[in-house]
Amino acid sequence: MKRIVYSLTLLVSISLISSCSSGEKTEKDSDPGEKSNSEATYGGKVDVAIATPTPLLNPKYVLSVANSQVVSMLYEPIVKFNPQTLEVEPLIAESFEITDSNKTFTFKIRKGIFFHDHECFPGGKGRELTAQDIKYTFEYLCSFEEGHSSVPYQTVFINNVEGLEDFVNGNAEEISGIQVEGDQVTIKLRNSNADFIKQLASPSASILPKEVVECDGISKGAGTGPFQLVKNDEKEILLVKNPKYYLKDEKGNQLPYLDSVQFKIIPSKIDQLISFEEGEIDFIDGLPSGKIKYMVEENIRNFDEVPPKYVLAHEPQLGVEYYTFNLTRPYFKDKRVRKAISYAINRQTIYDKILKRQAFSPGQAGIVPPIKLFKGYDFDKVQENSYSYNPEKAKKLMAEAGYPEGRGFPKITIEYNQNDQNYKVAAEIQDQLKKVLNIDLQIEAVSFDKKMENTTHGRTDLGRAAWIGDFPSLQTMLLLGYGKNVPKSLDKPSHPNSMRWVNPKFDELYEKAIAAGSVEERYKLYAEAESIFMDEAPVIVLWYLEENQILHSYVRDLHFNAIKYLDFRRVWVKPWTEEEYKEYIKK
Repeated sequence: MKRIVYSLTLLVSISLISSCSSGEKTEKDSDPGEKSNSEATYGGKVDVAIATPTPLLNPKYVLSVANSQVVSMLYEPIVKFNPQTLEVEPLIAESFEITDSNKTFTFKIRKGIFFHDHECFPGGKGRELTAQDIKYTFEYLCSFEEGHSSVPYQTVFINNVEGLEDFVNGNAEEISGIQVEGDQVTIKLRNSNADFIKQLASPSASILPKEVVECDGISKGAGTGPFQLVKNDEKEILLVKNPKYYLKDEKGNQLPYLDSVQFKIIPSKIDQLISFEEGEIDFIDGLPSGKIKYMVEENIRNFDEVPPKYVLAHEPQLGVEYYTFNLTRPYFKDKRVRKAISYAINRQTIYDKILKRQAFSPGQAGIVPPIKLFKGYDFDKVQENSYSYNPEKAKKLMAEAGYPEGRGFPKITIEYNQNDQNYKVAAEIQDQLKKVLNIDLQIEAVSFDKKMENTTHGRTDLGRAAWIGDFPSLQTMLLLGYGKNVPKSLDKPSHPNSMRWVNPKFDELYEKAIAAGSVEERYKLYAEAESIFMDEAPVIVLWYLEENQILHSYVRDLHFNAIKYLDFRRVWVKPWTEEEYKEYIKK
């Protein structure tokens, strides 16, 4: 399947396949991803713009999309997503087999995979990866460090693997459900989970060497990925080709094709766009909503000429923008207050006025985006408990909660990570809540890291948040409401359920859905769980994400999908000729 090129006359959606079959999958000598263009050439660099530095490149603490994208180029999980279909394919594992009704996962580990050279290894030379590294890594990823929340524990392993809780609680020295025999790793689950293989494809489940972990060198890079870390500072992250990378394309050519990838730190999206137009940036992930019309109208020739200079991709995301309520605050414990605030917000105005309609839709369904990826899911049932603008209902609920016309309700704060759009949204909500409910709202901008620290430790009233699914499943979205991983103490971070919302019935339905034997049953249980979540209103759903990626057309075979998974192994750079481009479009 070739990459779909988007221009003004060709803006189409990629059809995503969310299911993967059980049973053995084997790929011994080549990259199991998309077949390479036969004319792919070696060399070159791609410059990518990101908004903030990512000093912590440890898969254990991946909390942002940019962080995940950099980590995924340095480190690798045992399986990966196909960037076009999102099907799961072998990677570090040469093959895998799923048996026992999705409870036993067996992986045969490839030979000839080497970790990057690193000062923490004897002589500075990276050694060969072994099956024992998988067991060591998963136990490291599930261990806790003071003040930090282990992302893979919360999003991949919790309530899944046999013996995990005994290990976490200090009652066992190893996770009994992870066993190694020769070059084979077997993972046994407590209950069936058809999505577990997708969870293992997350960058946060990447495999790490013990030597580098123990000498505190992970953030300097020491994975098995296609690129190695050369530089990481406040201005740029430079990755260069791993000369010992093990994957080859179907013609026997070693991957990756690129010599390097550079992430340039440019906080302002407007400045990113200027750098793109000046040729300093090759790819922007998320074109500013207010600039899309300008970009098209002012540069129409650059899109419509053959070959085009610029390519615009338009992709609905498995993602949602929302605000979190801090449920440790006494004034938010009454769900009537939370529901009143949700009803008081005019999402359509935000969508039209601030986003310029550059999103998938206003957030008037549930926490799960109503996209085609989940065909057959009962979005209508969920929407019965969802929220659209209803000021009279909002006022009535607030009065019932003891705050008629806002009297007696304290001044509250929205905390957001600084950028122009986040500010405009917060300011609009500030005005709307004052107008409808007479609530005084203070808005405060902080860094992304500070916002994450404050929201996960329950230190602010309302927190701006966005969630992109880690894998193509309802499970990854409804994890936001799962209560069994919420710590009892505010001294410990709560992620991704930063609201600290706990509902036993939701948790029961969520767990049953994961273990369900059919897609139909799974969808039914998830819809029941999501309906409870929306009725309880622990978050304010604002809108569903739809990203606009823009790149120079000479960047080839970079594929976009609903979970923002970028795979640079087969990306290559070469300007198009008119004849070549016309032939390409015909295929």
